[in-house]
Amino acid sequence: MEMGLNKDTVNSPAGLAPFDGFGIGEEISSRAPSLSLRVVQAEELREQVRRSAYVFVADSLTEPSADFPDRGKLKRIPTEFGAAAVSIDPASRTVLLLVDPRCAGSAGAMASSIIKGIQFFLDRDEQGHSLNLYVCPGLHNRYSQFCSAFAQEVDLRLGHDFPHADLEVNLVAPPDGAAGERLKQEADYVNVSYRALKSAKRISNLPPNLSTPRQMAEWTYSLFKEAEGKVEVRKIHPGEGQFQFCRQLVDSGDHDAEILEITYTPEATPLSHVSLVGKGVTFDAGGLALKPWKGQELMKYDKIGAVVCLLATYAAASSGLPVKITTYVVFCENLLRRDSIKPGSVYRIGESDYVEVNNPDGEGRLLLADCLHYIASSPLQPDSVITVATLTGDSFEAFGDIYLPYFTNDEQNEHPVGIAAQESGEKVWKMPLDAAFKKYLSSGLPGVIKNYSNSTARLITSACFIGEFAREMSWIHFDMAGVSVANGTASGRPLLFLINLLKQIGEAKARTEGDRV
Repeated sequence: MEMGLNKDTVNSPAGLAPFDGFGIGEEISSRAPSLSLRVVQAEELREQVRRSAYVFVADSLTEPSADFPDRGKLKRIPTEFGAAAVSIDPASRTVLLLVDPRCAGSAGAMASSIIKGIQFFLDRDEQGHSLNLYVCPGLHNRYSQFCSAFAQEVDLRLGHDFPHADLEVNLVAPPDGAAGERLKQEADYVNVSYRALKSAKRISNLPPNLSTPRQMAEWTYSLFKEAEGKVEVRKIHPGEGQFQFCRQLVDSGDHDAEILEITYTPEATPLSHVSLVGKGVTFDAGGLALKPWKGQELMKYDKIGAVVCLLATYAAASSGLPVKITTYVVFCENLLRRDSIKPGSVYRIGESDYVEVNNPDGEGRLLLADCLHYIASSPLQPDSVITVATLTGDSFEAFGDIYLPYFTNDEQNEHPVGIAAQESGEKVWKMPLDAAFKKYLSSGLPGVIKNYSNSTARLITSACFIGEFAREMSWIHFDMAGVSVANGTASGRPLLFLINLLKQIGEAKARTEGDRV
């Protein structure tokens, strides 16, 4: 889908072929159902009801609101799907589902009732009706919560409960023009986010032979040719003292590392400037700390941090989010080769930081440290820096796939994180970042920090290591290893949360600036 980007800013470097969809990934993706939200006027809804022979209403909906036209067609049915009312249009063979939000206890409950209503008819429909859904006004200030909650409900159930359904949901615009415009903005925002979510799952699930560092770079250039707004994609060629560990990992894989900088600059004056850093290890065998074969089975998913950061940037650019975003991803492999990093080796980052790599399988934190050093020593000066990585198995051991643990060195980040979690439905848990934990990373060498704690507090010490390179920047770190995969496949988490967090950080910065004035 072309979205009006100036493509001159994202041309692939010489020798880098256009992304071809990787074949298998496109074929699998074409089978997946889709969701789109559309804002319509009330006249269209009235015409649909006029053409319907009758309308079914759940028993629990004791008295529909005035937003339901032609009450004479209402009939009761003994179902459990709350606020849903349904009609069948015999002419167009369309199932018409009407939902009055004011009858639902919450935006999430209303979204769930819609899904149950759809399921009710799919279970009983033998005629192959298409689905045509209309949501009536009444949400007022809950548009964002409903749109996000509904997208999540659909994402959880599509492909499982009703695998053949492509859903177009018509949101009936309220009479208030300003409210209608706000609803349209939220619908556009969710459409972009849901499209990004589908891409995140598809790309994350690609096998390692179809997602090499070079192929992932090709996909990145292709992705931002479809984004709206001013986006520049630049390949970084490290100078002396830059990206020390990325260089070393080039010698530990079959493919050159790809270090990319993606900059999105909104047309309006940015409310804030955020840097995203994503881990993009396309396959992690552990290097000389070789994983057993069973431990390698899911290592194609070690690139998801980078995928999520890129698609969050894409969603922000496509929806015109007024936040400047500079994203860094490193695509590389961590394999067993003659020149692999040896345990106990010491490397220098920048002018004065020395790291002992006591565990070569802790490569993700080394790549993030490289990127943070680069940002801290550049003139960028972002307002916030966010690192996202499938970093430790300890994240899954502690939280399973339920909670997303995060760390921050700035308490002002807690509010936007909390609001973004609420809006997106993600469960987050703030972890400690006390300096006392650094003792577990102390080396026997003076002035040297280890990259890995051998036995104690590994989830926390991994963040402590990365935080050493955040310097004075306002920094948030998400260890997504637990939530990124569910039932043996990529979940797409925490993409919707990250997209919302970018929005919340911008709004929080705008409020802070307003208070100063």
